[in-house]
Amino acid sequence: MGNTKRLQRLLTLTFLSVIAWLLQHFIAFPVLPGMNFLTVDPSDIAVLIGGLFAGVPGMIIICAVRWILAILLGGGLNPFSLIGQSIAFAASLAFCIPFYLICKNLIAKGETYKKKILKYLIACVVSIVSLVIVMALGNYFVFMPAYIAVGFDLNALHITLKQYVMSGVLPFNVIKGIILSIIFIIFTQSSLIAWIRKNKV
Repeated sequence: MGNTKRLQRLLTLTFLSVIAWLLQHFIAFPVLPGMNFLTVDPSDIAVLIGGLFAGVPGMIIICAVRWILAILLGGGLNPFSLIGQSIAFAASLAFCIPFYLICKNLIAKGETYKKKILKYLIACVVSIVSLVIVMALGNYFVFMPAYIAVGFDLNALHITLKQYVMSGVLPFNVIKGIILSIIFIIFTQSSLIAWIRKNKV
């Protein structure tokens, strides 16, 4: 890869990382009553675009830079922010990577409409299952214990850790996965997708 291509890729991934942080920071909304701290944001669309430009490594880079920007420009180095952004990092990759790997060749010529729909459905189901499993296990064994260790009072919600995962994490991530699937499908049908592939670095 020439220096021009390297610079182009670096600039593209940097731009997408900033977009991801802006979307995460300014467009986040709760979807589960009683647990307003669990929010959905559209920043993963920038992660998906990064995959189209630079594959899975590009997606990881965007998530990592978004994490850094969120810490430096948002919550700072307090433990709650660090844990929260780590959850966002894991969730993005758990959903976006399966979707990207299944759908990356959908725009290729010769794909029938029926075949595209089938791939999209498979991608959505696999991505949602991946997101739910990773977040359920992550919250049960790592993230929520870490929150509790730094002062989060789970008792204030009047539930146990297992109940939090079953009644909070699981339904939230199913809803989040459905929302992201709809956004991703709409995006992959837009004219922008053809331009992205044509200008892939």
